[in-house]
Amino acid sequence: MSKMVARLLPHYEFDIDGFFRSDGAPGNVAMQRQDAFFRLACLYGGDKDCFDRANAFPNIGAGIQYVIKRKEGIVANLEFAAGKDGNYGLYMKMGYSY
Repeated sequence: MSKMVARLLPHYEFDIDGFFRSDGAPGNVAMQRQDAFFRLACLYGGDKDCFDRANAFPNIGAGIQYVIKRKEGIVANLEFAAGKDGNYGLYMKMGYSY
């Protein structure tokens, strides 16, 4: 089912520089984001060299949020994530926005 929903979503693609600057951030902020991302990804690499970017676990995701009851702050979220080696997931959750 998640592949069916994924086909309905528009396709966005960024190179690595474009991804970390997708909100128009300056170069130094984008580099800080990229470095932090690779350090975090390395935590899950076991005994691999954390400074070798080949050992990183790249991923990307997107989501939408629908407000069900504005006054109470109740929302529904639909999120899609894709990672290394064809791993992907589609998540739906309902709850409070905070």
